[in-house]
Amino acid sequence: DVFISSAVSGNGNEGRIAPEVLRQVSTAKHVKKVVPYYETTAEVRSQSVVLAGVDLNIQCERGVYTFISGGCLKADSSWSKQALVSEGASRKLGVKIGDVLQISGGSYSVLGVIQEFSTEQPLIVIDRGDFEALFPEHHPDTLTVDLVDRSHDQAFQDMARATLPATVVIRNQRELLNLVETLFNRTFRVTDSVRWIVFAMAGLGLVSTAAQHIWERRRELRVATVLGISPVTTVAALTIETFAVSCAAVLIGIAAGIGVGWCLTECINPLVFGWSLTFRLSTWPAIEACFFVICITVVTAVIAWQMLRLITSSVRLEDE
Repeated sequence: DVFISSAVSGNGNEGRIAPEVLRQVSTAKHVKKVVPYYETTAEVRSQSVVLAGVDLNIQCERGVYTFISGGCLKADSSWSKQALVSEGASRKLGVKIGDVLQISGGSYSVLGVIQEFSTEQPLIVIDRGDFEALFPEHHPDTLTVDLVDRSHDQAFQDMARATLPATVVIRNQRELLNLVETLFNRTFRVTDSVRWIVFAMAGLGLVSTAAQHIWERRRELRVATVLGISPVTTVAALTIETFAVSCAAVLIGIAAGIGVGWCLTECINPLVFGWSLTFRLSTWPAIEACFFVICITVVTAVIAWQMLRLITSSVRLEDE
């Protein structure tokens, strides 16, 4: 219901939540359960990994993890010397279910491989008790608070803000979701901006090329005008040429985009991050492509018509 983190970042225990805060929150009114989350870095099989500690029974009860293979132990079972690894850790460290990992002098058996997109580094999750035994002086990174009743949300937040240090950030579920969506949308806003810049550059390139092509053929168009070929017929022929060139460019671009997208999703991404993503095709880019081709064709037709008018006028003046 409530998520508590630190507004201060730093090395070691700098910026982490002090034990006094954990005790204060655990004994506060309206609090049903507090789940501290610990995180540090460690070296496993000569690679730097993110080592996390949390009450795995509670996390399994909540259904926090999406398993690719393996799974949770039965409720209230001991997670001592057991570990879950992220998909990235499974690929980069070359581990699978049943393998034993040596972490900071302890041996841990891998029980499951989970999907995890919060870090590009290999992630290993062990039980809170094991983590505290390995790092007794390490403070929690975050606290997840379950309330007795969600209606007490505001009362708990008011109490926490009044009594906890100013360096602690308190967010309820809705505020945390809004923050995540804001960051996500901000990231893709940049991507969308780049897409429109690419569209504009491609459009300018095609239009300028078509206009130059028509201008270089002005003597040919003058001859066609003198021979009595209708301006409508000439413009239609130029428009069809531009349409064909634009379609070819767009189709090649779509084919190249599909190839690059598939390569990034199926080859590069698993190698770099270790994540498996689903490659899917959408109809929306095809609709955008059709609209793009139509716009380019219309603009080129207008340019061709204006040029042909100038050529026709010059021919008439010469006749007179």
